[in-house]
Amino acid sequence: MRTNHATVAEKLELLKNAPVCSGLNLDEIGEIASHMILCEADSDEVICEQGDTGDFLYVVCHGAIDVMREEDGTKKIIAGILPGNLLGEIAFIDGTKRSASAVAKTNVTLLQMSQHDYLDLMRLNPLLWGSLNLRIAREVCKRLRKTSKILAQYLDY
Repeated sequence: MRTNHATVAEKLELLKNAPVCSGLNLDEIGEIASHMILCEADSDEVICEQGDTGDFLYVVCHGAIDVMREEDGTKKIIAGILPGNLLGEIAFIDGTKRSASAVAKTNVTLLQMSQHDYLDLMRLNPLLWGSLNLRIAREVCKRLRKTSKILAQYLDY
């Protein structure tokens, strides 16, 4: 994956419509964007691998990503990530290993936040950091609800 030197204004423009920034003003989004790096990956390029440490959180800006899980030597696509969505948030927040791999389905543009920048945001602006955490939690909850609904179709009660 390649990094691209983008201005805060360019990153803000990519980030402002992401659900994780819903309800934030442009100054707040700009501050979050200042803690992120613009990255690009080619189609079929691995963005992160199952079992890796969750050092980075991503917001998908352009393109599509397949999320794959390997069990007993078999890889299965378990989700697709489209622009505006988060990638890697669970391992990033809870400090565990990545539960799946992410592979670019098309050429993709992402905004990446490192653990270092995440903690730096906490130190510099704890209220914005808390607001960002709440928004990340909401996105995780949406995914959990969707997964629960799918799982319920396969269970007999």
